[in-house]
Amino acid sequence: MGIASADVLALARAVTRKGGEARYLSGDNSVTYEWATVEDAAMSGRAFLVDPKDTLLAVDVDLDAVSFTAEYVTEWLEAHGFGSSIVRVASGRVTKDGEPHEHVWVSVPKGQREQLRDGLIDHAGIPKSQVRVNQKMRPPLSPHRSGLEPYLIAPGSVAEALELLGPPDVAGELSDYVWGLVVHGDTAGKRRGRSGTLFSIALGFQRKRRDFAEFRQMMLNPAHKGAAKLHEDLIPNRGMAAAETELRNTWGNAGRETDKTPDFTKETARERIAEMMRDAALLTPWRGHTGFDLQVLIGLCAFAYERGHSVQAPSLRTLAQWANAGKPAAVSKALKRLETAGWIRELSPDGKTKRYRLLLDTYPRDNGATSIDCPPVRSMDVALMSHPAFRAVSGLGFTAGRSWMMLQVFGPLSRAGLASHLGCSERTARRALEVLETESLAVQLSDGWVPSGDIEDLDRIAAERGVFKILDRQEEVIAAERRRQADWETTLAKHEYTPAVDAAGDH
Repeated sequence: MGIASADVLALARAVTRKGGEARYLSGDNSVTYEWATVEDAAMSGRAFLVDPKDTLLAVDVDLDAVSFTAEYVTEWLEAHGFGSSIVRVASGRVTKDGEPHEHVWVSVPKGQREQLRDGLIDHAGIPKSQVRVNQKMRPPLSPHRSGLEPYLIAPGSVAEALELLGPPDVAGELSDYVWGLVVHGDTAGKRRGRSGTLFSIALGFQRKRRDFAEFRQMMLNPAHKGAAKLHEDLIPNRGMAAAETELRNTWGNAGRETDKTPDFTKETARERIAEMMRDAALLTPWRGHTGFDLQVLIGLCAFAYERGHSVQAPSLRTLAQWANAGKPAAVSKALKRLETAGWIRELSPDGKTKRYRLLLDTYPRDNGATSIDCPPVRSMDVALMSHPAFRAVSGLGFTAGRSWMMLQVFGPLSRAGLASHLGCSERTARRALEVLETESLAVQLSDGWVPSGDIEDLDRIAAERGVFKILDRQEEVIAAERRRQADWETTLAKHEYTPAVDAAGDH
């Protein structure tokens, strides 16, 4: 009876990345160099591909090439909490026995798509080639090149499928910096010439999900200095066709760069930072003095989370406060170990100011676990293990804080089970449980230890132990040190001498 073009268009809009275009497929399944808007492609009746938005993942169940079924994929996804976000589509091909090949679409929260992909590959055993992330796909119900008609398997209606796939991507506002590049060009001389300026503008458009048509329109306006390469070189010397090719190539290069670093907004950066914090705290073994390194890492992650960016430049004093970690010198040593271990990278663009990048894409994950293995935990909950109540010496200690969080997420746990999660000896786990039990933060039941108490109890413990007073005194000492340093630098500046930044000072 045929598929309504309006349904194809609605589903294509739901799955396509903002700013994405459609690319037609030929009859032999090869990708053509013929592009169109998503609207035109959906109405054309031809087979086409789109770039899916970054909250979607698809599994291609080609029954002639794989040994698993769509039911297996669906059951695995349901077991891992994604059962209410699956759309199964018969792709338009069938086996000799008449069984349909399927595309299984999954809607995931921002920042978790790559982790789900890793879980499907490493734990469910789905071949990497069949798990589609950052790859073009045919939208649901779009025509197959062979002419066979696709159809929805589950859910059965387009309206239900649209609800599960989520709303279409929406464009964000361009930053003042990108608008400045468009209108005035690279006045600061930082973009490596006219080509670099054009690329930076395209990157800014892509990261805000603006579309190519808008980028092209802006760049073909001769009043915009950011398009100087087009109007001063390509168009007068080689013609409009060369300018169009340059725009298309630049847009494609910017898209590939965006795919490599998808989390650019504060919202998605925070999601990735919280995920790193959770993996570090709950899925990574830290032994010996490296437990202090984790404490510093949690502090740096919490500092970056509040500001919504993976690159931060806290002073060692500030970071010591965020990590509840004591002396700045010890924090400095921990940062060096964290860099060696692959969690952070120090950046010193001016040779003085130290910035630290959280390595969100490459930090060391436990090969036997992914975020899929970790039960749900709210974004900043793991930071509670650095609550003042768990401060060393005056508080209960960081091991007790981490143990309390492990019980929150994985409990009930035996003493041996807790030691395994912590990466410590059973003796250390026993001491931590005794401390928590004494403060009514853990209770032993027949099937193991479970957590007790909440943040109000942590505040009470910190107050009773005088930790808040210690932190107030620390703040006063740090403020006095900063005033002395500022006075010292002012005095030296009068003598036209600029000192090096002190290791414990503000960066």
